[in-house]
Amino acid sequence: MVEHIKLGSTSEERKRKLCSLIRSGEITLGGYKKNKGYGKPDYHSR
Repeated sequence: MVEHIKLGSTSEERKRKLCSLIRSGEITLGGYKKNKGYGKPDYHSR
């Protein structure tokens, strides 16, 4: 699991890195750690 906070120092930097990882196929599943909800997102990232 990738913690968003570890992807960059600013929210914009984290957003860019996360989108890049999704587009490249390195990330294929999403989750919400607090509620232990995981799975394939039903939407497409921009």
